[in-house]
Amino acid sequence: MKIKSAWTNGSYDVFLKIHRYVNNQNLAIEILIDKGHYYEPYGMLTVNLSETLPEDTAYVDTNNIQNAEEFIKEYKLGESTGDTRRSGFCEYPLYKFDLETVKKYEREEA
Repeated sequence: MKIKSAWTNGSYDVFLKIHRYVNNQNLAIEILIDKGHYYEPYGMLTVNLSETLPEDTAYVDTNNIQNAEEFIKEYKLGESTGDTRRSGFCEYPLYKFDLETVKKYEREEA
């Protein structure tokens, strides 16, 4: 799985890690760069806006990962609910994730 860098013309080999936010147990999906013999964080695909959401939904961090929605569509990780929520100057789209598909891109060692 690859993600295009918003800052360079390149892309990174990445994988995903599913977490839960501590305060409300909302879905948290982290993107990690595969460096072969180690990995490093790329960023969080999701953002926690404090309201409790259904287990398979999350707001997508389009502020810090500008191509997040294209990434989700390319790998069929989920689909937009059509809802958004504003926080500060950003409007975050709410996605319903296909957790079985997300898990296919996860690694145990991360």
